[in-house]
Amino acid sequence: MFARRVIFKLKPFALLEFGAAFVDRVIPMLKRQKGFQDEIVLVIPGATDVMAISFWDTMEDGENWNNSRYHEVMSILRDFLKAEPRGHTFAVIHHSRQNADPADPMVLAS
Repeated sequence: MFARRVIFKLKPFALLEFGAAFVDRVIPMLKRQKGFQDEIVLVIPGATDVMAISFWDTMEDGENWNNSRYHEVMSILRDFLKAEPRGHTFAVIHHSRQNADPADPMVLAS
């Protein structure tokens, strides 16, 4: 399993609209993507940084999502952002619903 973490820096007072757009428009797109497992979106109360973490079957699935849908997602969220989002892909070593084997060459290669 792999995770894709994206940090969004929001404009002041944009959190509610960002959250609604993410849930109503981005999540349905994610659910149709090959290899998508789950999404969690985190924010510190009162802050403008949002962290979105998506979980994928393979690193390729997560990278394909990023490469094929980035512009579409940005067109949905751009009005709420004050900077370009930053994203990284991680190998998942442990997840409460699924454990990855740390000896797996795909985990170690990441």
